[in-house]
Amino acid sequence: MYNGQSATPIPDNPKSDRGLSPLNVRHNLVVNGVYSFPSPVGSRFMSNALGGWQLSSILTVSSGSPFTPLLNGRSAPNLSDSSGGKQRPDLVAGRSFSSIVLGGPDRYFDPSAFVLPPTGFYGNAGRDILVGPGYASVDLSVFKSMHVPLGEAGRLEFRADFFNLANRANFAIPSGLQVINASTGRPISSAGKITSTVGTSRQLQFGLKLSF
Repeated sequence: MYNGQSATPIPDNPKSDRGLSPLNVRHNLVVNGVYSFPSPVGSRFMSNALGGWQLSSILTVSSGSPFTPLLNGRSAPNLSDSSGGKQRPDLVAGRSFSSIVLGGPDRYFDPSAFVLPPTGFYGNAGRDILVGPGYASVDLSVFKSMHVPLGEAGRLEFRADFFNLANRANFAIPSGLQVINASTGRPISSAGKITSTVGTSRQLQFGLKLSF
């Protein structure tokens, strides 16, 4: 099951399962660039010390992935797996999708926007009606190359790489996708809670390379 998706919850009416793909990322921006610092004019020492530096970076920004709120169990009897949470709840009348998303990791969406459908009925909440947190990261690299007296090909290269330079926490979709227990009609306390991140925290690496 991916982002709350598996087999259609209404086997005899697959058209009711139309919606966004869980792989749909509506906005995706990647910008990269390289800048070479000019070498200063002057002594050989200053040229070697201050020349040959390069700065490169990659900016990645994207919107989140869609996901589906689910029931824990079944409201309408069918041949689906009752433990898979495939059926969906009813959406409370008057609630807009934009008002449901709260944004915090402890409760990313408002589970009170969903109720248990009447017994024997399928929920009217659509597939992938909510969108998870967006992603943003900046990677930075600093590179230096200079000649060393080890023959004509002698060069010393230094580089420093910084991944997720701002150390931004990029949250995954909520792990608590099941909002209501279909057997009891009670809300599930973990609904809307985010328990994981995507990408990495800030990471640094340094390297030296000697060529001769």
